[in-house]
Amino acid sequence: MQDLERLFLSAVAAHQAGDLNEAERLYKRILKARPQQFDTLNAFGHLELQQGRLTEAHALFTRALKLNPRSSELRANRGSISLELGRSEEAIQDYDKALAVNPTDLTALMNRGTALANLHRHEEALSSYGRALAIK
Repeated sequence: MQDLERLFLSAVAAHQAGDLNEAERLYKRILKARPQQFDTLNAFGHLELQQGRLTEAHALFTRALKLNPRSSELRANRGSISLELGRSEEAIQDYDKALAVNPTDLTALMNRGTALANLHRHEEALSSYGRALAIK
C-alpha cells in the first residue's frame, strides 16, 4: 500500500513537472495493481485530457465516478468532455448531477447552457446562463 502511495506521489510530481510519459507510465502501473484507485483514475483522466485524448479521459472519469458518483468537479469535467465529443444530452446529465451537489458551479452552469443551446433548447439555455450571471 505504501509503495502505491509513493508511486502516486511520483506520478503526480512527474505530471506537474511536465514529464507526461513518466506520469502515464506510473499511473498505469498503479492501476494495474489497484484498478479501483479513485485518485489515480482522476489524475490519469486529467493527463489524457491534457493530451487531447478525450475518449480515454472520458472512460477514466467514468470509472472514477463509479467509485465517487457525488464528485461535482469530476461530473463537470466529464460533462465538458461529452460536450466536446458532441454528446450534449450526456453532458447535460453530468452538469445537472454536478449542480445538484454544487449549485453555484459557474462552469457547469455555463457549459450546461451551451449543451442546451446545441440541442436548440434555447429558453433552458438562457435560464442556465441567467443562473450563472446571478451567481457571478
